[in-house]
Amino acid sequence: MLKYIPTIFLIFLVILVADRIIMHKTFTDKFLLQFGNHLGEIRNSKNLSFRALSQKCEIDYADLNKIEKGTRNITLSTILELAKGLEIHPKELFDFSFSVEDLKK
Repeated sequence: MLKYIPTIFLIFLVILVADRIIMHKTFTDKFLLQFGNHLGEIRNSKNLSFRALSQKCEIDYADLNKIEKGTRNITLSTILELAKGLEIHPKELFDFSFSVEDLKK
């Protein structure tokens, strides 16, 4: 029986780590999707297509589509480019409601 304890502990540890990774990824995915939805709302309110916004900033229109779908994680320089193209302050891109309760887990 004692010879199985290290194996059981290792399995438990793998499950615990995998659960944490999945929970974090889900939280990140939700945030990216909500950010993308908000970006789309701003873009649409300014009557800009993906191509029109792409021409106003240095981001390919296909990448803009991926950002709005929440499938592309972006950098701070991309945030600045988006703000420049939308003619808004960068903080306006983050002006949406999002629960941070998951961060406390």
